Amino acid sequence: MGFRFGCCAALLLLAGVHAQGGVTLSGRAGLPVEGESVRNKVVFFLLTGPTELPDKFAVSNDGKGGFRVANVPPGRYILKASSRSLAPNEGDWFGELTVQVADSAVANLVVPLRPVKAVDVTGAMVLEGGGNAPPVIGLQCRTRQGFVCMSDDNGSFVLKGLLPGHYMIFVGWPPDRPGPGAGGHATSIEWGGKEVQRTGFIIDGNPASPMRITFRPL
Repeated sequence: MGFRFGCCAALLLLAGVHAQGGVTLSGRAGLPVEGESVRNKVVFFLLTGPTELPDKFAVSNDGKGGFRVANVPPGRYILKASSRSLAPNEGDWFGELTVQVADSAVANLVVPLRPVKAVDVTGAMVLEGGGNAPPVIGLQCRTRQGFVCMSDDNGSFVLKGLLPGHYMIFVGWPPDRPGPGAGGHATSIEWGGKEVQRTGFIIDGNPASPMRITFRPL
C-alpha cells in the first residue's frame, strides 16, 4: 500500500483509485475528551468492501479529524480510522463504522475512535478420533507479522497480544511430534459463533471469545 500526500491537506491515496462514478461520503472522527489531542495529528481513513479487504478509494484529511471519500459506488462498506497508521499499535486510536451507500451523498458521519488495546484469544483443539499430540496453530495478517503457537497436551492454546486486523488461521502437525499418520488438517475453526476457517476473523480491540478448532489427523 502506498501513501502520497498533497501540498495543502494530507491526502491518502490507495492503489487503484477510481475517479469516475459514485457518491461522496464525509464526516469526522469521534473522540472522547481524553482523545482530543489526536485531532491535531494525522488521522488515516480507509474504506473497505464486504470482504474486509482494502478497496480503491482516496481519502482526504483536514487535520481536524474530518474526512471526505469521493466516487463511492452503491453498496455496504466499512470506514476504518486510525490516529497513526492503518495498522494501529497499542496506544494508538482506532475505530470503524459500517455505512450503507445508496445513490445520494452521505454526510456528517462520525467514526468513533477508542484507544487500541491488545487482546488474547484463548481456545481449545479437538482431535477427531481422539489423541492429544499438540498441533501448531499459526496466524497470518495482511498488515502485521505472523504469529505461531502450539496447543498444550489437553488441546488448550492462547494467541497472545493480538492487535486490530484481519487474521487468517492455519493449523499443522509439528514435524518433531508426528502423531498418528504424521499429518492432518483442520476441518473446522469456530470463533464468535461463526465458522472462520475460510474467511478468517477480525480483531477490533474488544474482548475476544474462545476459539474451537477441530483437527483431523491422517
